[in-house]
Amino acid sequence: MLRFSGEMKQLLLATLMALVSLTIANVAHAEGFGPDIGINESVQSETYVGHVGQLDAIFYLKWFPTLEGRGGEISGTYFYPKRSNRSYDLMGNNFQEGQVYLEESTDGELTARIRLTKYVIANKIVWSGIMQNTDGRRFEISFQRDQ
Repeated sequence: MLRFSGEMKQLLLATLMALVSLTIANVAHAEGFGPDIGINESVQSETYVGHVGQLDAIFYLKWFPTLEGRGGEISGTYFYPKRSNRSYDLMGNNFQEGQVYLEESTDGELTARIRLTKYVIANKIVWSGIMQNTDGRRFEISFQRDQ
């Protein structure tokens, strides 16, 4: 029988919750609730790790191709491993090379606007910027993955 530390159990539970959230998001997208860009559904989700303010976060993002002069659409979700009972939806676009605009929603309500800039540092793709919550709070946000 496998034994896991309390921290590992939390991480496994958080990952499971994120997978369930992604499954729900994929079903919602298939039912017409995701980006309406009419492209191949085989776009793979990219996993990023980072933080929002002082909290560690795990992000799952789908980057859809640029179409007819528009920036590529982005959809996804993120959660805090230490607060794994809730995930946050993200929708937005890559309106300019190296620039991203996202809107965060919680339970269908807009809760934050996020502007990010891309950096490539030591073979990592890093997105970094500011999250402006609709209640006036501001947080530094960044996330990264291997290139």
